[in-house]
Amino acid sequence: MMGEGTTTGAQVKGGSGSGLELEEMRGIARVMSGKWCLDVLASISAGSKSYSELASLTGIDHKQLGRALQNLQEGSLLAREVDVSKSPIRVRYRLTPLGSEALAVLDHLARKRRELLLTAEGPG
Repeated sequence: MMGEGTTTGAQVKGGSGSGLELEEMRGIARVMSGKWCLDVLASISAGSKSYSELASLTGIDHKQLGRALQNLQEGSLLAREVDVSKSPIRVRYRLTPLGSEALAVLDHLARKRRELLLTAEGPG
């Protein structure tokens, strides 16, 4: 007998009882696990950035940065904004609401993990 929170078929039951599509969870995990994707998301978390700002902040080479930006856009975590009212055209990248939520979830999980590790170590 499987309890709540166990994987059955194509769905995972959450604490609220609503079914989450396992394939969608895999998809978002795949996007976020891409090389440099978390670095890019973290760099944009404080506000939109241009390509050159991201390259400078992260130190990622142009090919890898372009790939990460494309993956994050395809995963709906990042939006590309083009301002054609200025010359030269300005392109900036910003988090989507989903991207902001994903970072908040990861931040929460990282904090919980840190708490668990500190608890497991016990008093010094």
